[in-house]
Amino acid sequence: LTPNTNWGFIKRTSPMPINDVIRGNDVTPPHERPKADDGRKRIRTIFTPEQLEKLESEFGRQHYMVGSERYYLARQLKLNEAQVKVWFQNRRIKWRKQRHQTNGRNQSKFATLQ
Repeated sequence: LTPNTNWGFIKRTSPMPINDVIRGNDVTPPHERPKADDGRKRIRTIFTPEQLEKLESEFGRQHYMVGSERYYLARQLKLNEAQVKVWFQNRRIKWRKQRHQTNGRNQSKFATLQ
């Protein structure tokens, strides 16, 4: 154990510089990191207007972004691939809901004409 005046003691399972811990870098070995279901919420991504404009433009062109296309788009927008992937998933859901609502309105108008 290494004494740390700010946090008590830090368990050291492998040789690592203590400065990384002080700087806030995650130096915890993967097998000791908390699981995603530990109650912590993921920080919500706030997209810039420019990023949203480019994402919407790409969605208008194609509804599925996979592989190298997603990689290059993420790099261009300074996002990670997971953020682009989830944005496209959420946008497809929104698109389906909008399409369903539009179809529902058209069917109800047709029913009133009969």
